[in-house]
Amino acid sequence: MKKIIVLLVMYNLVYAGDLDRVGTTTLWVTQGYVFESISGTGFGRSIYSNVANLGSTNPAAIYDVDNISMGISYQFESAIKQAWFVDLNHERGHLYLPQSLGIIYPLKSFRIGIGFSQRYNSFFSTDEYESTSEFQPEGTGEFFTADRNSLIICYSGLFSYTNNNIIRTNDELCLGIQLNYNVLYLTDRIYHTQAKVQGGAFSAALGLRYKFGDNLQIGLFYERNPSFNEKIKVESDIIVGPDTNTAVAGNNPDIRAIIDTNYYLKDKLPDKLNLGLLYRFNESLEMTLEVCDIYWHQLSEESLNSFDISGSLLGHLTENLSISAGLLSTERRYDKQSDYYSTINDNLDGLFMLAGVNLRYGAFDFDLALVTAVVYGEWRKQNIGKFSLGYSM
Repeated sequence: MKKIIVLLVMYNLVYAGDLDRVGTTTLWVTQGYVFESISGTGFGRSIYSNVANLGSTNPAAIYDVDNISMGISYQFESAIKQAWFVDLNHERGHLYLPQSLGIIYPLKSFRIGIGFSQRYNSFFSTDEYESTSEFQPEGTGEFFTADRNSLIICYSGLFSYTNNNIIRTNDELCLGIQLNYNVLYLTDRIYHTQAKVQGGAFSAALGLRYKFGDNLQIGLFYERNPSFNEKIKVESDIIVGPDTNTAVAGNNPDIRAIIDTNYYLKDKLPDKLNLGLLYRFNESLEMTLEVCDIYWHQLSEESLNSFDISGSLLGHLTENLSISAGLLSTERRYDKQSDYYSTINDNLDGLFMLAGVNLRYGAFDFDLALVTAVVYGEWRKQNIGKFSLGYSM
């Protein structure tokens, strides 16, 4: 019975919807949304930015980079053995790809940046099951799995401008804009059939950050995230017959099924509104608080918007060495009263703890952050690590 349910779930992932619409829930695997706010300075995205996180933070905050700089980061996540019903598993794919990389060029009161980052990354799969037939109901000896491999990468161009002494002496206003081109790669495999999607979409972000003297900063930025509308190509490994055109077929005369469909993937990354605050107690200790409003209702009528709330402490041990600790609360909610949706709501809650360190040595900047779930639903139990390296000319 479990095998039948798994097949129905995975089939629905590919062919949900009517003949002209597929996949309003294609990006529904919550665990696939990358934790973009992780760094050695804590969880905040609205106040801090560095060249290795370019494209994932407030575009106004890149003004903090004073020299021509470049950076790269890698992020690693533990697999979640059960990330959904019927033993569906989640893990991060494409481990060879950096989480982000970028370069920033300062020009008087302006900063110009180019960046690359991962927005969504999920390899979602079933356990292995044995196929059956009418004559072999106990099993044929052939085993199969079903999986979905999804990746969205983002190419960004950023521009930041600052003006000082707006209201008071030592005040600073930074404005930023970010233009993105997002590319979606998606492959569904089930038994002998696979569906592939590849396409791109534009998006943008606008941000500001205001410094009230030396001790207080407020950051705000809005992310208008991409929508996709791409045709799905379905292929099968099943041989449907010989190719009579031997001049074309050559030594491989078998025809494999290619299904020409009118199915389209129509989906979206939810927009986000981020608000952050930084307070500096003294030269050695800072605190950040952040709220991110995620518009999940853009994915489906059943989805409710939710808030990610985080707080971090950053301690400067020396001029070149800092450590941080933080907490992030995240959730996902559906607006339907049933045991099915109650189970989803309970299992997608998570409280994550961060420990980070940042070391500056000459022209190099080393950044390490470790994150673990401390209170969690069963589908959010995960450990995450992120390493960044920056270089300033």
